[in-house]
Amino acid sequence: MKKLCILFFILLSALCFGQSKSTPALTIDSLKLVVKSTNNPLEKLKTLNVLSEQLWLKADYTGARTYINQALKIEEDELKKEKNKDYLKEKAYTYNNIAIIYRFLGDYSLSLENHLIALKIREEIDDKRGLARSYLGIASIYSLIGKNEVSLQYNLKAKKLFEDVKDTLFTAYTCSHIADNYFESNNFKEAESYNSKAMLFFSQTFNLIGVSDCLSLAGYIYEKQANYKDALENFRSSLVICLMYKFKDRVISSYIDIARLYITTNQIKNARQCIDSALILTKQTGAKIQYKEIYYLKYKMDSVSKKLNSAIENLKLYYNYKDSLVNQKSSEEITQIQSRFESEKLEKIKQLEEERKEQLRKEREQKQEMIIYIISIGLFFMGLLSLFIFRSYRLKQKVNKELYSKNEVIENQKRLVEEKHKEITDSINYAERIQRSFLATKEMLDCNLNQSVTSSAVENYFVFFKPKDVVSGDFYWAANIVSSSGVESFAIATADSTGHGVPGAVMSLLNITSLEKAIETQTQPHDILNTTRKIIIERLKKDGSEEGGKDGMDCSLLVFDFANMKLQIAAANNPVWIVRTVTSSGAESSVTSSEPPLSVTSSEVEKQTEKGLDSARPDNTKEIIEIKPDKMPVGKHDKQDIPFTLHEINLQKGDVIYTLTDGFSDQFGGEKGKKFMSKNLRELLAHNSHLPMQEQKELLEKTFAKWKGDTEQVDDVTVIGIRI
Repeated sequence: MKKLCILFFILLSALCFGQSKSTPALTIDSLKLVVKSTNNPLEKLKTLNVLSEQLWLKADYTGARTYINQALKIEEDELKKEKNKDYLKEKAYTYNNIAIIYRFLGDYSLSLENHLIALKIREEIDDKRGLARSYLGIASIYSLIGKNEVSLQYNLKAKKLFEDVKDTLFTAYTCSHIADNYFESNNFKEAESYNSKAMLFFSQTFNLIGVSDCLSLAGYIYEKQANYKDALENFRSSLVICLMYKFKDRVISSYIDIARLYITTNQIKNARQCIDSALILTKQTGAKIQYKEIYYLKYKMDSVSKKLNSAIENLKLYYNYKDSLVNQKSSEEITQIQSRFESEKLEKIKQLEEERKEQLRKEREQKQEMIIYIISIGLFFMGLLSLFIFRSYRLKQKVNKELYSKNEVIENQKRLVEEKHKEITDSINYAERIQRSFLATKEMLDCNLNQSVTSSAVENYFVFFKPKDVVSGDFYWAANIVSSSGVESFAIATADSTGHGVPGAVMSLLNITSLEKAIETQTQPHDILNTTRKIIIERLKKDGSEEGGKDGMDCSLLVFDFANMKLQIAAANNPVWIVRTVTSSGAESSVTSSEPPLSVTSSEVEKQTEKGLDSARPDNTKEIIEIKPDKMPVGKHDKQDIPFTLHEINLQKGDVIYTLTDGFSDQFGGEKGKKFMSKNLRELLAHNSHLPMQEQKELLEKTFAKWKGDTEQVDDVTVIGIRI
């Protein structure tokens, strides 16, 4: 887990350094706009519940209650007419939000009461996912009042229900909560196990809020094991995420965790800075449990600093908030602290005297060490001189033996180099696994592109992805998009990030997260690329270069509406080719050839590859539609204010769409060591477009290998083919 946390923090820092501060607010503003504009009560109710959840996540409890009250009014009016299951489901959601707000404000009784109201409704309508969420909330209350075993039982019940309904996200959240239970029981082995399960899922899906929770718990475990360095690293990583998303409650908790660690390691100045930051934010949220923790840590700091009066005042405030949370009186400790501090004054005088004696002892030891050090250096150089004389003599007497010694040194150096090479390779391979988790998964591609396939042995697409190094600047990414009008579509991007290898990989992760941020507000490909370009420029403007970061990507973005056989395309420097079979005898093809059409069967794939490009000419029964790209990248450029062009295509059954980067066409090779060229690649693809998609991929692999030969691969290679 330690290595995972460190690597993730490094990548996260690189990706999120330029995160736009206004982006999270766009989601809330868009939800408010839907609330104002829609006349559909159910749609308005759902939006109000989501909006209130987004607000309490940011510790805006007053704003959240405003929209909750509106939701309760709609539910009351609509349920008077009819007991509709959809409205009951939303009503339970509303009470769940109320319960969570009371929990943050420290009123556990009212929080539990509202969780139970939501639970009862969900039992009536048999909402398993909702029941699981209620169990999760109730478990949190019992954990806060110290009933850890009861909390664990509710969390286990929630986990089983989430697994039954195949809700992997909340299963991961529940694993994180179960890890907390085991941590409170000092069962660190089980805590680490469940925390690792949650961390694995959150990292693969780039769910940074979940990652933040896992990092915090990992920090607690390291802290319990007195591994303060790794604990601090995890707490800081969690804080970076919370600050990025402006979740005040989590930011406060992170500051408290870091301050507690600083106090433990006697870094009082740093601890006080963290506590001051936490107190400022807590005054904005009014969360009692965090007031309690803050004043307890202020008491600890003042105790260490021997500020008696301030320590007593902070301890009183701590007990006031503690009593309001758990209804227990602990005033005796307040009266005891004063007498304890009086006795500590005498102890301090004695301690200072002991420290003075210890300092004198250390000074004497340092002088002795310095004398020993000087003598050692003198002996060392004398030894070197003796060794030089001895080696000179031995060289004259036994040359063969000296050669043998040198060979032995070389072997040792070779082993050292091999060990270092293995360490570097292992690190890059680990980074490659993380990068691959950001690419479009086979499951997503199968689900969206193989809808009409009846045999598992046949596929409607192929992905030829061959990085130059282990990690890649090229990437392919996909997402399901739903427009504001409710139209569902599937987006797939093929992109070439600036650079390759490790720098290219880091850039690819930044580009992917920028695309993911863009589709939160945009659904058309040219709008997505325009928004992505702005995000990338904003993130890289503080990269330290004078021009403010000119990195980015070349990208072709395709958005499929399979239901209406529509394709929308926006392309930056990378073309898109569509090969269409001409069914009419009088139809003209956009690519003509004087040679007769060539027929290549699956058994002749290898033969065609061996013959070379002379046999790769398009049939005169096929039409190639080329979508020419805009001659500008997705990133900072002279044309960065010019919007990308939207291309719209009416698809036909049997169309084959190819999207690619420039790695294949730019590869040097062949007999004369020249580039493969885009024209040759287009003809190769067009001529073989009738083959099954996996055989086309096999043909590309063999053609590329044969062309490259012993020549070094010059760039990452990505070619994707999709048959309609």
